[in-house]
Formats: sequence, C-alpha cells, structure tokens
Amino acid sequence: MLMTTTLMFGYLRYVRKWNLTLVFLTMLVFFSLEIANFIANAVKILNQPFLLVFVFALLAVMFIWYKARKVTNRFLEFVQLTKYAQALRDLSDDKEIPKYATHLVYLTKADRPTNVEKQVIDSILAKKVKRADIYWFVHVNYTDEPYTMEYRVTELIDDKVIRVDFDLGFRVQARINMLFKRVLEEMEQDHELEFRSKYESIKKGDFHTDICYILTDRILSVENEFTLRDDLLLDAYFALKRLALSDREAFGLDPNLTVVEQVPLVIQQNSDLPLKRCKTNVVLPPREEE
Repeated sequence: MLMTTTLMFGYLRYVRKWNLTLVFLTMLVFFSLEIANFIANAVKILNQPFLLVFVFALLAVMFIWYKARKVTNRFLEFVQLTKYAQALRDLSDDKEIPKYATHLVYLTKADRPTNVEKQVIDSILAKKVKRADIYWFVHVNYTDEPYTMEYRVTELIDDKVIRVDFDLGFRVQARINMLFKRVLEEMEQDHELEFRSKYESIKKGDFHTDICYILTDRILSVENEFTLRDDLLLDAYFALKRLALSDREAFGLDPNLTVVEQVPLVIQQNSDLPLKRCKTNVVLPPREEE
C-alpha cells in the first residue's frame, strides 16, 4: 500500500500537474489511513510469531541478494568487441580448428551493443577455443509495457559477429530458444545470413541442430580472502542462488543445446603467500662396484 501511495504522488504531481499543496494534503489522508491500518494489524502480527519470522526471513533474503549483487557486479568487466574483431574473424576462418557450432550464442548483460563481458571473450579465445561461423550476443531488455515483443539486430562484423536485442514485456516469458530461431528464420528469408552448417547432411535452413547456447555461471574462487562479514554474505548469496531458478530455465533454453561454463570469481585475492623454497637436495646415482 505504501508503494501505491508513493506512485500516486508521482501521478498527481507530474502527470496530472496538481498543485503541490493539494498533492501533500491528499497524500496526508492516504498515509494516515495506511498508518492506522498498520497499527490495527500489528496486534495480529504479534499474536502470530511465525508470520513475523517469515517477514524477517524475507527481508533478510532481499538484503543478502541486494548487497551480494552489488559486490559481484562491481567486478563485472566489460570490453569492446571491436578490439577482438580480427581475432574472432581469424578464429572463424581457421579450418584446422574443429568447428564448435555454426551459431554460437552468448547471453550478455552489456547494455551497449559494442560491449560484452570479458569472461565471454575468454570463453571464446582464452579457454578451449570455440570456432563458429557466426558469433551471436543476445541481450534481453524488459519493458514497462506488459506484452511487448520486439527485437533489433546489430551486425558488428559482417556475417561473423551479430548482436540481437530483445525488448520483452514484463508479462512475456523469455523463451529465447524459440525467439532466437524466429530471428534466424527471418534473417535467412531476407538473405541477411550467409553460412554453411557443419552438418553437411542438414539443409541450410534447418537451425535446430546447429545452435549452441553458452551461459557463464560465476562461482566463488578458492583464491579469495574475505572478511568474516563478506564471507558470510557471499556464501549465503550463492547458497540462495543454487535454490533459485537457473538462467537456462529462466530464459527457456533447450538443455540439449546449452552449455553452462563456471567462471571462478576472484574478488579479493591473497597476494601475501608465505611460501618459501627449501634447499634442493641433489640425489646422486649409486656408484657401480668395481
């Protein structure tokens, strides 16, 4: 109710353009009713301790999630895709490396089309290299409209690196697997895509067996050295994250086409290691008896 009254203040003041004095008088009436309602229900809450425990547990979960996300997002590094354009093009054209997939799709949190997480670049180039005909970076943006279903395509490197931004309403289920295939079909019909599937027996327009989605899941590295407060906070956060809905399920991805890569998150590394080298013992081979 308090949130509704606060939203009403914004509506009356900035949409209806009411006088500020009249708005405050209206808010005073509504806030008085809400405070009276809270006092009347406070006695019921005190008589039901389990409800009180549930409320505090819910507040604790919200606090842990908020504070831990602030800590982890502070170490989320973004890089410009243009700096790796030539490396991605060379990797895609290198025939000596087995092709990982024709369409390699990464879900990214970067709001700017030219940016991507550094861990994504490391996944393609620094770890087990992944050669593909086309590298896709998909970003989902949730709008205030309930049933929006729109998308934008940004071709960063001709037929090599393509970014797709989905604008989905808050009531639309993010079925990325189905939506992305629709994007491929429409681009292929408009002759915007030129590729050759790694499966020679599959016709060109069949995208169902030649897509691979890569999700990067950040986990705490054992190299971290935290204070007791941060250690408890992050341990609780990652424990809650294991109980929550996974990214693969939240985005409606086919489990047979999805690979989840765990990326160690190093936040506070202990650089002062008391490691000392001992004197090397030289072991001589036994002398042969004459």
